[in-house]
Amino acid sequence: MSQPIDTLSTPEVLPVKEKKPSLPAKFAKFMQFGYFFVSSVSDAGMLDPDEAKALLERLAIFAQVDEQKAFYQAWLDSAKESNKAMRKIVAAHHKAALPPKEKKPRVKKPIDPDAPPKEPKKPRSKKSSQNDLINELSSLTSTLPSPNPVPSPNPVPSPNPVPAKKTRKNSNSNSKGAVMAVAPPPPPPPAAEEEDEEDLEVRDFIFDGKKYLIDDSTGNVFDCDSNEHLGVYNVANNKMTWL
Repeated sequence: MSQPIDTLSTPEVLPVKEKKPSLPAKFAKFMQFGYFFVSSVSDAGMLDPDEAKALLERLAIFAQVDEQKAFYQAWLDSAKESNKAMRKIVAAHHKAALPPKEKKPRVKKPIDPDAPPKEPKKPRSKKSSQNDLINELSSLTSTLPSPNPVPSPNPVPSPNPVPAKKTRKNSNSNSKGAVMAVAPPPPPPPAAEEEDEEDLEVRDFIFDGKKYLIDDSTGNVFDCDSNEHLGVYNVANNKMTWL
């Protein structure tokens, strides 16, 4: 008869083994190369066993993983400075291996007894002082043409200003609004024309929407542009008598 199965019995739980920390691969390859180098030197008879063991301890082969990481990380951090120092040593080694340069003896030129004697060198002229330079610049500026005179910002008015004359033009003139050029004064005209050239006091005057000039004393009306006498204005009846 078969034995009954004990359903209440618990299965046996095996303990889980903890993994030991290991050195990362980027550090392990440096350690492997160090071990290879020390072994090759020791096999060549250049190291005794004690010296080889001391070098292996220096490579942190027997140390904990944290110490190994710190050792090889310190080497990576100083790789730039190590490369500079290594290049200097290599350059000095190659320079020392080169043969020394031989200095060639200087060959003196033969002296020709028939050659004429050399003229003595002239002494160097001293540089011109600052005063000489200033004198030279001033002489150059004196030869330049004088610039156009700058007008005064505040012109002084003449003591006796001459009033502008507004003269009437002859009604037979064909050029209205023409600008008259300044000409020397003509000879004195006859007495009949003196009345035409006398000074007139006129003012702006608007009639039928157009602007004229008017002499209030006589009522004479003139053109604003040509000063031509156009007619006579009657103030009493507000009528214009055109000529």
